[in-house]
Amino acid sequence: MLPSLEDFTSGNIKTLGWEVLAWGSAMLGQPDGEYKGQSWEYTPEQALFILRFYAVDDEGRFLYRRAVLERVKGWGKSPLVAAICCTECFGPVRFDGWNADGEPVGAPAYSPLVQIAAISDSQADNTMVLVGEMLAEGEAANIRGIDILLSKVTAPGQRKIEKVTASPRGREGNRATFVVMDETHLWVPAEKGPELAAALRRNAAKMGARTIETTNAHVPGEMSVAENSYNAFLEMMAGGTYDTALLFDSREVHVDDIYDKNKAVPALLEAYGDAAKERGGWVDIERIFAEVCDPNVKEHEARRFYFNEKTEGKSTWISENDWKNCYNEAIHLDIENDIFALGFKGAVRNGAAALVACRLTDNALFLLGLWEKPEHAPMDWEVPYADVDARIRNLLKMEICFKLVADPEHWQEVLGRMYADYPEKVEEFWLTKNRGKAAKAIEQFETAAKSKRLQWADPNLSKHILACHTLETPQGTIIRKETEKSKRYISAAQAAVLALEAAMLSVEEGALNSGSSFIYSF
Repeated sequence: MLPSLEDFTSGNIKTLGWEVLAWGSAMLGQPDGEYKGQSWEYTPEQALFILRFYAVDDEGRFLYRRAVLERVKGWGKSPLVAAICCTECFGPVRFDGWNADGEPVGAPAYSPLVQIAAISDSQADNTMVLVGEMLAEGEAANIRGIDILLSKVTAPGQRKIEKVTASPRGREGNRATFVVMDETHLWVPAEKGPELAAALRRNAAKMGARTIETTNAHVPGEMSVAENSYNAFLEMMAGGTYDTALLFDSREVHVDDIYDKNKAVPALLEAYGDAAKERGGWVDIERIFAEVCDPNVKEHEARRFYFNEKTEGKSTWISENDWKNCYNEAIHLDIENDIFALGFKGAVRNGAAALVACRLTDNALFLLGLWEKPEHAPMDWEVPYADVDARIRNLLKMEICFKLVADPEHWQEVLGRMYADYPEKVEEFWLTKNRGKAAKAIEQFETAAKSKRLQWADPNLSKHILACHTLETPQGTIIRKETEKSKRYISAAQAAVLALEAAMLSVEEGALNSGSSFIYSF
């Protein structure tokens, strides 16, 4: 059971939180919005979290060595931890004895190093920018020698706030005094999130420092840092751990039908609490309900982000029904007259390669080449490079083949020679190395499918599309196989995404304009 406000007002539990709250309100400014520049104010729920996090025992030791703040999207997690970071660098955050009334007294940390950690630079910026604005807009701007930059804040006494996005090995050994781990539901093994969290916690243990995680409800089964912390909390509650110093502050709201307004709105009000406009906050619950009901928002995503429910949901990409609505058995590619663009994606061994055409006039998709590893093929089986190379080159020779976009992973040598022969026809598109760009192309394809702006007839292409699952990354949602070693290949789906991207770029370059000159790229 978490300590209540009454526990602190009655004196049952002592806390440095009162001094922390007073320092923040006096020294920090509102970082943005219509009240920018006015004194910073905590909501009652934010203030209660601070009272909890800075609670101390009779010896002045903190009750919690780490915390998880799990709330809905838009609740105010980033501004809250930004204010805490500022206070950890300059305010009374270390126990310094008792006053005459028996209340704990705080003092600033010695040579504080405050870190804001995330697995992407843009994610760390979300909080770091707020830190700079809060300090610059408040009385803290007058602290002697303070230097407020975009990526760090420094002041005399070796005081520093910095953002952290480096590799786990690069973080090993840092002498941080306080660490925020931002959006840890995104810290999955594929992003080396658990390794980074472990390194940061080891550093914190060495310095007697503490950490706060911020997160939305995690996706069960992704093994994210948020999920690991939740499981640790459950084990702690069951009495299965020596450690009981994890503050898990969460509000999860369940409603059986999120599309029933009479049920959903009260649930949203409960989830958003003080952040709702109806309770003096900034979140428009009517707008949030509209987002919940948006056809492009999956139910399990709405439950996670807006109700803070830990729902697994279906990780499949495009629904079978949406994809079937794009089926047109009558489509046919006139290879002599139709203007088209191409997309290519291929593995080397133990996989598949695919070549897909997209007709520019109607976004009809055609599978022009599919090379899959046969079921009983030997271990050293490879995609036939020569066949793939010949197929692509024969199409590139044609004037009506306007553009070819391909992922060069595993194929750089082959595609490099092709580029040398057709320097104006090529465009690289890394689906794995540039996840932000890939996520936009994948979203473009999914939106086109849901709005019936695609057509297809090839069952093999359909098989690959329906085999795709999604993976949420800090850069956006990308597609993946259901498991790493699955024999349900998705190369044709990836090639189709690239083919549509090639078609959109071709149209932008005037491929459908009468009398236009063709420009080719790969």
